[in-house]
Amino acid sequence: MVILLMQRVYLNFLHYKCKANRKRILTMIRLFGGRIFKTGISVFITAFLCQLFTWPPTFAVITALVTIEPTAKESIRKAPARFQASSIAASFAVLFTFIFSDSSLAYALTAVFTLMICTKLKLEDGLLVAALTGMAMISIVQEAYMATLLMRLGGTTLGLLISTCVNIFILPPNYLLKISKTSTQLMNRMENILVYVTNNIKQGNSSRNEIKQVIAKIEEEIAHYQQLIQYQKDEWRFHKFSRKDVFYLRQKERHLNILKQAFIHLFQLVNLSLKELTPSPYLMRLLQDTILHLKQPSKQPNEEDYFHLRTQYTLNDNHLKIEENMLAIQQLIMQYQMNEEKLRKLNERIINVENTSI
Repeated sequence: MVILLMQRVYLNFLHYKCKANRKRILTMIRLFGGRIFKTGISVFITAFLCQLFTWPPTFAVITALVTIEPTAKESIRKAPARFQASSIAASFAVLFTFIFSDSSLAYALTAVFTLMICTKLKLEDGLLVAALTGMAMISIVQEAYMATLLMRLGGTTLGLLISTCVNIFILPPNYLLKISKTSTQLMNRMENILVYVTNNIKQGNSSRNEIKQVIAKIEEEIAHYQQLIQYQKDEWRFHKFSRKDVFYLRQKERHLNILKQAFIHLFQLVNLSLKELTPSPYLMRLLQDTILHLKQPSKQPNEEDYFHLRTQYTLNDNHLKIEENMLAIQQLIMQYQMNEEKLRKLNERIINVENTSI
């Protein structure tokens, strides 16, 4: 009830302001970070309700502090594991405090048994909350052991409920901008690798460690790109979305598949360029045109020039493999840029419709 009231106040406040002010407010929130802002709201509501019910707020606030997730789905999925893990930790804390009082042995046994049981029951998602709950309880458990246990579990449950509701209803995240930025970064990295391959073929082998670090970074960014797309899909299960956003995300998924294929060919090119190769004017032209095409989509590679150049030079097996990978990369870049053009035209149509309606 309190969460819904907070959401209504929040939305009314935004509607009360003009459109420019709403954008300014949302920009300020995003400057601090959506998750940080939601964590603050979650902690405030939790502490307020605990004081209202005259409960000690410590455990509820600790739970609310560490349970805000990137998506609403993740909060809901992890909530049962966190509650069970917290219950286990609180029970062990009360048990070992009853036996050993407030001693170092009580802390050690609570930690060991909590971690062991939670791991056995596959409650890893709740380990952090459980550990914090168990350690914090030992020093404040009094003689009313059962009442203390139930009160602490009530506070933990309240913190979980508040943080989950805040994650669902307050400031739902939009990952589309991050997805777009990651896509652009990956295209820039593709250009850097092509430049590296070109220099390698021209000048001989260069630092292998450097290119290995770049490749590892690319693999991380591709995994992050995929994760952001999944986050956005999960978020749409709980919030409204437009057809434009669905189309945009589908195009970005196509971009991801194209980039995965392109980087497979690029990594093969890197391995080939590390071998001793005789530079071929035909292959150098292929590489230069591909880099130019990345920078300027209007500069399409000329197949007739390629054919004319290719007939003048004899290519060995490694040259043929480089040619095969380069032509595949060119085709993938063209597909990527065609999808980008579709997105650009869609945005233009939406802007025209908005201007007409105004």
